[in-house]
Amino acid sequence: LRCVYLCVCLTASGQVEVQAFVGQDVLLPCSFPGVVGDLPPERVNVSWRNHGDREVLAIAGVQNLTQQHSAFRGRVTSFPDLYPQGNFSIVLRDVQPLDGGVYECHMVVDFRQRVQLGVTDPRDQTKEKLKEPVSVSEPSHDLSSW
Repeated sequence: LRCVYLCVCLTASGQVEVQAFVGQDVLLPCSFPGVVGDLPPERVNVSWRNHGDREVLAIAGVQNLTQQHSAFRGRVTSFPDLYPQGNFSIVLRDVQPLDGGVYECHMVVDFRQRVQLGVTDPRDQTKEKLKEPVSVSEPSHDLSSW
């Protein structure tokens, strides 16, 4: 049996070394626990790449195989039921000698939060108070009480 050395680089947690034999299926781990949380799946994008530019698998809420490199077609599976827990590990089936090398799992989270900031200038409040109508009582012209 020939051995294939696979090195899986995980951008979030360093480097993990995985070893497999030719013809075996191998699990390539990629986990970002606590990152996904309650985000809708379409806001979480994960990209698996090999040799820096060959797309192994793209996940944008669901597996996206449109840009997958031909060397990996039909040989890569993931675990969609584990995406909400931040687990984007994949299984590479039928490992071949050319599969050896560095794999990178990269996550991009499309997270936006809007904050409305209201600003009040204390000088404007003083001016506003000056603009408010002031009620002044008219002096009485009744002189009978004198």
